[in-house]
Parts: sequence; structure tokens; C-alpha cells
Amino acid sequence: MSEEERKKTNSMIYTVPDLLEEILLRLPLKSIRRFTTVSKQWRSTLESEMFTERRMKFRKSRKISLLAAYNCNCGFYRPGLLPAESRFEGEEEIVYIHCDATRPALTCNGLVCFPGPDCIIVTNPSTKNYLIYALV
Repeated sequence: MSEEERKKTNSMIYTVPDLLEEILLRLPLKSIRRFTTVSKQWRSTLESEMFTERRMKFRKSRKISLLAAYNCNCGFYRPGLLPAESRFEGEEEIVYIHCDATRPALTCNGLVCFPGPDCIIVTNPSTKNYLIYALV
């Protein structure tokens, strides 16, 4: 193995744990606790004081995003997220969605479903993407 190949291999070895730690920082605490049983190395990383401090800093630095649904009774029903009406209120971002407020919203795995009079809107508040499914 040449010197250049060895350097590439060594840099890849050091990159993988850093990438893994960045991924683990973003997980909920319940998942992190489960992952301590994967290997001794993972347990050591996840229980280290440095990881705990980095995770606390990461959690505190995250921007809170709120999804607010409303019906303005304007007679015009335009389903979907309204990015033009998104705004920041201090540390949180509020994203508004115009929907039929007489029907309950449903959630599953981070997605929010708003049934409308002639369609169903499925939104992902994290990405601000939505799909509209017409009722046939």
C-alpha cells in the first residue's frame, strides 16, 4: 500500500466516528440509550462527558418551529403551507397553514394530515413540504 493510499484510509477512519457522532447528536434521548448496547465503542462515545456537553449545546441551539393551522372564513379555500406568512418570533419560527378548522388534524411520524372539503393535505413541518390528495 502506497503512502497516499494509507493517508486516504487513515483519514476515512477518523471521519467515520465524527460523522457518526454528528448523527447521534440529533437523535432523541430514548434512541441514544438504546444505541449504547450496539458496541463498547458506541457506549463509550455516548456516555462520554464530551458527547453529553455537545448534545446539550446542540439541543439548546436548535430553532423551534411551530405549525399553526387556521381558517379565516374568507370563502376562499387555498390549502397548503403559506411560506410568505412564516415569521420568526424570538427563537421560534411560526409556519401558518390555511385549512378547514372544523375538521381535526391527524399526525403520524412527524407528518400532519389536514382533511379538507375536497382534498387531504399531508404536510411535513420540518421541510415545509406538502402534498394535496384530491378526494374522488
